[in-house]
Amino acid sequence: MLLFSFFYSEIFQRNLENLNYHTIFSLTIIYFSYSLYKYILKTNIKNITRLAISISLILISLETAIFVLFTSLIYLFFYNNKFINKNLIYTIIIALIIFIVIWPSNIYNLSLVKTYLMYFYRLFVVSGAEYSDLNLLNFLINIFFNNYGLIILFLFSIIIFLFMNFKNKSLYGLFLFNPVMYFLLIINFSHHSNYLLPSFTMMFFFLTLVLFKNKLSNINNILNVFIILLICFINFNYNFDNNINKINKKNDIFLIEDYLISDLKVNDIIISDDAHIFNYYLDIQDMITLNLYNKYNPKFYIEYNDENYDLKNVIHQKLVRYFIINKSRQFKQEQYEYLLQNDYIKTDFNNYYVFKLSKNS
Repeated sequence: MLLFSFFYSEIFQRNLENLNYHTIFSLTIIYFSYSLYKYILKTNIKNITRLAISISLILISLETAIFVLFTSLIYLFFYNNKFINKNLIYTIIIALIIFIVIWPSNIYNLSLVKTYLMYFYRLFVVSGAEYSDLNLLNFLINIFFNNYGLIILFLFSIIIFLFMNFKNKSLYGLFLFNPVMYFLLIINFSHHSNYLLPSFTMMFFFLTLVLFKNKLSNINNILNVFIILLICFINFNYNFDNNINKINKKNDIFLIEDYLISDLKVNDIIISDDAHIFNYYLDIQDMITLNLYNKYNPKFYIEYNDENYDLKNVIHQKLVRYFIINKSRQFKQEQYEYLLQNDYIKTDFNNYYVFKLSKNS
């Protein structure tokens, strides 16, 4: 039932529409969770090596791995700080050596360091402007109603866990703490349900521990089945055109895709708010990013060579076929009226306005 609920949840199926780093990270995080569990139960050379390999793999898979490592250390410190010892230091050193061996270019181009500096800039220097358009409440409501079966199962299992009394309960709490903290840390930056798959996957590992308790052979078997099925689902998705995920097109991005391709020509120019998201998920021509110029007083601008260019004259000359604008932007009504006055037709989606140049223009 647990496997069925996970693989047929919307959050899992939606992830298969595009192979992405979050899917790969979800695979490696299962291996990390299992390695950490074995390491805590018995700290020997085999488990130190396995944990070191898993740490290097999650760091290579996705930059948010640092969240999981940090929350794990915090929990272990308060659960039993005897684990913060020389063995852990050796494990980290081995993990770094493996990381460099697998990704040697990091030594001279510092890719990971640059990535974290870039995120620091986006979050603190420009005050998270990239994420200012996200509607957290709507996103959470959509996640719940599209995955209510799986979420209810998770919540029910957590309640049972809290009231159960068995050996290693505090240890198991680590594997509940990690997915919950990851969910809370990543939810504010989630443009898509893909971002939450690692949290759901870690929750699956936690429930596996609870269901099978200390029966390590059973845990190992169920995780092997999980990984095999996950790989099979991904392989099936990328070898057959009849992807089951295309059935559910509630997301605006895919509704807009249908709308565009019905009348899109090769030379049509599309200027879009959130263009990087559309370009990532849609297999159509690249969109040009609409630059707001100012978050609180937005204008129709694009950026080129670090310079902002006003699109007012471009709109008047009808050089752009489509404009896609996030509804959360604080554009004035007269700005929308200017598009309409220049023969653009507005189509209303859940989170976006799409302005399409009339065929008569």
